Amino acid sequence: MRGSLPETVSRRVRDAIGREPTGFSVVSGGDISHSGRLSFAEPPDLFVKWTEDSSAVLTAEHDGLMALIGAGSSLVVPRPVSLVADSKGRFSLLLMEWLEPTPATTSYWTALGRGLAALHGVSGSSYGFESDNFIGRIAQRNEWRDKWPDFFAEMRLEPQRRLAIDNGLWHSVWTPMFDQLLKHIEELLPADPVPALVHGDLWSGNAMSTTRGPAVFDPATYYGHVEVDLAMSELFGGFAAAFRSGYQDVVTLDPGYPERKEIYNLYHLINHLNHFGDAYASGVQRVLRRFRP
Repeated sequence: MRGSLPETVSRRVRDAIGREPTGFSVVSGGDISHSGRLSFAEPPDLFVKWTEDSSAVLTAEHDGLMALIGAGSSLVVPRPVSLVADSKGRFSLLLMEWLEPTPATTSYWTALGRGLAALHGVSGSSYGFESDNFIGRIAQRNEWRDKWPDFFAEMRLEPQRRLAIDNGLWHSVWTPMFDQLLKHIEELLPADPVPALVHGDLWSGNAMSTTRGPAVFDPATYYGHVEVDLAMSELFGGFAAAFRSGYQDVVTLDPGYPERKEIYNLYHLINHLNHFGDAYASGVQRVLRRFRP
């Protein structure tokens, strides 16, 4: 699909990297920013994203990509080329490497799983990240915590619940079940798993087979329990069985993962409720029913 690159964006690209775009093709898939492939008189092509809503979103994406690149795993991560943000904190533009997609094969899925396991081998001293970022277009808090259940309750579940209440999307019948979950969260989640570097938003649209190998992008990066990435990979499907097999070639999952993944995915279900409305209410309720007082 061909598109028209706004002149203001073309000018900012030219000012940032000293190259004049000669072609632009829309790349669909996100609802937060505009994006597409830029071509030039001389290679290489670049991927561009821009938004007029908030410079913070793409700044956070840039920082997350750099953290994943710094991990040095076998996963391909598009390297940022330039980040442009205006002084008013509204417009922002992120240029990064263009990754050429290829068909996903069994070997791709296996390599993606093994690469994720290698990424998870990068650890920190506690749970959180050096800055807040975003899960979709919603702010994601990353204040450091020493106990994993505290982090997941305070930085993940509670902010989404409060936002759902503010948005008029929270069903009052859920409250006692949610409170019961938080009351017992220290029993339900491990207190001190290794704080691993996680992608944070690992659905199938944020991973891709490329000519350079398995790639991941659009992260919501932080240091947390490795199971959050595996849980989300199962939430909406799209990952072949070879992905899990490849991961478990490297990492053995602790007992109880099938129960914990429901709690981890509750965060994403409430987040989707806040993004897209009541269509996700049944998913939220399905998980919370487990915690009826």
